[in-house]
Amino acid sequence: MVDESDRMSIKHLNTLRDFHDVCKVPVVLIGEEPLQSKINAERRLMSRVAHDLRFEPVGAGDVSVYYKAALNLGLTQKHAGMLARASDGISGWS
Repeated sequence: MVDESDRMSIKHLNTLRDFHDVCKVPVVLIGEEPLQSKINAERRLMSRVAHDLRFEPVGAGDVSVYYKAALNLGLTQKHAGMLARASDGISGWS
């Protein structure tokens, strides 16, 4: 598993492709939107993609469901919204 692989150069992504081909091991790339365009630019990389999984931003409803399932706690809409905004890197809790 390679986190922040969107920051890798095409050269390094191709090195991981070679690693996959030679060692016969899966390689999981985790990254943001630029990763997809880098992979699409190289046919040899794109041909190795077995699965593409995308996550949407976390919303207040997601936070509420998580708190209920994990902690058996209910959250007000206001608090769920504050936590959802904080999970997106937005500063400020007001």
